[in-house]
Amino acid sequence: MHLPKHYNELGKQRIESQEPTSCAVSPRRRGAKVFGAGSSPQGFALSAQSFSSGQLSQFAVVLAVLLALLVLALSSCSPQQVTPTPTPEPEGRKAALVDQIALTNPDPEFTDQALAYLNEAGFSTDVYEGEEVTVELFRTLPEKGYQLILFRSHSTNILNETIPGGPVFLFTSEVYDKHKYVKEQLANRIGRAKILYDENSPLYFAIVAGFVRHEMVGHFDDTLIIIGGCQSLGTPDLAQAFIERGASAVIGWNDWVGLSHNDQAILHLLRGLTTEKLTLEQAVRKTMNEIGPDPAYDSSLTYLTQ
Repeated sequence: MHLPKHYNELGKQRIESQEPTSCAVSPRRRGAKVFGAGSSPQGFALSAQSFSSGQLSQFAVVLAVLLALLVLALSSCSPQQVTPTPTPEPEGRKAALVDQIALTNPDPEFTDQALAYLNEAGFSTDVYEGEEVTVELFRTLPEKGYQLILFRSHSTNILNETIPGGPVFLFTSEVYDKHKYVKEQLANRIGRAKILYDENSPLYFAIVAGFVRHEMVGHFDDTLIIIGGCQSLGTPDLAQAFIERGASAVIGWNDWVGLSHNDQAILHLLRGLTTEKLTLEQAVRKTMNEIGPDPAYDSSLTYLTQ
């Protein structure tokens, strides 16, 4: 296959093959003596004349204290007014923008426009950019409760620069280290990938379908996944793994795509899905009719559903 000399495309990546989460108050004892019916009244039924004025004053103080304690005890047993707990409002829809390409080609205008469309459609959106796009982020994505995930990411199904039709590799921004994720590497659930058009590009970890099936935590809840990257649906294995993990549909490119064309088409697609409230089929068809296939590689957006 002959490639143009310019290398400003998403698709020129090389994949090097990898070796084989009722109010009760406790009764108080007051120390008062109880007299039975047979008790002698001597010394108890005293005439008022036998009290001195000082004794009367002491008796009045004691009586007042006892009355105060009685009022306090009764008030503590009275029903307390309970402020009702407000019913929590249901959480709004959540989306994620995972921009791995921002590591080398950030595009604030793309991010701002995508967030505007999502916000208008009622989504609260988390943005992961550049170095934040790690293997561990991919591992935990299903349990984060997103209804829509948009990947702006390098991806490819070309092995060793020459063999098309292989498994789809979705790049992270995490530089490859043979001593990390050893178990996943030995099981061929993580590969290593390089951006071909960048001569100084390091190798990066890249996930494959086996990672989605066996290493991710949790399940997607009918999540719509959009992968803006080369050959993201050139082979259906990665998309199928996302659907098995609970995604409702996966949209991606069937071949190489240039960066500028990818961004233009993905924003057009996102507007159709959000603010214009089109169905998935309508949004993809409208994008291809109005934006068209990639002018250099003739690639198109396609999708896989449950």
